[in-house]
Amino acid sequence: MRIRVAPLPAAERAAARHILRQSALPELAAWISAARHAPETWTLSRHSRSWRSEGSSTAHRDDQQSYL
Repeated sequence: MRIRVAPLPAAERAAARHILRQSALPELAAWISAARHAPETWTLSRHSRSWRSEGSSTAHRDDQQSYL
């Protein structure tokens, strides 16, 4: 498991921090829980989930797909 937060301009950090806490972190916790209970074939391969802020919420993508 690796978590990385990309650098942001100082003016955007407070809003991004709020969005991260409200949306991305709960989604990350659910994703980790699902991964822990996934079939062995899924857990043995590499997976990723990324988030980016979009206004007052987030968009995510799985395994390098387009953002939803």
